[in-house]
Amino acid sequence: MLKPRTRILISGDGGSGKTTAVFSIVKRVIKDTNAQIYFMDHDGGSARFLELVDPELLCFPQDESDEEHVTHEDSCRFTYYLTPDWISARDAYRDIRRKYKEDDWVVLDRLDLLWESTQSYFN
Repeated sequence: MLKPRTRILISGDGGSGKTTAVFSIVKRVIKDTNAQIYFMDHDGGSARFLELVDPELLCFPQDESDEEHVTHEDSCRFTYYLTPDWISARDAYRDIRRKYKEDDWVVLDRLDLLWESTQSYFN
């Protein structure tokens, strides 16, 4: 098992299996630990993989009015943030910092898009 504070960088062309690999790790972390997973998705492309996570363990904090995605705060282990722009990413990061504990995991999918949206915001 990976040690706390481990950093993993997965890179590759579109369709090469990066997100599949991440969700394999996520499933193992949920199964083998009590850690929380905070997942920032910068283009919504990872949403199709959410079916791999038990719905009772999912949280969607950014849109509490979304009836399709019911949040189970008491059993939440995987918090999904859709962060298509700098402001939503900043707000998600603030929320994660407030909740994060030592053994928890933070996943940033499509970090390249976060960089682009940040540059656009400040230019």
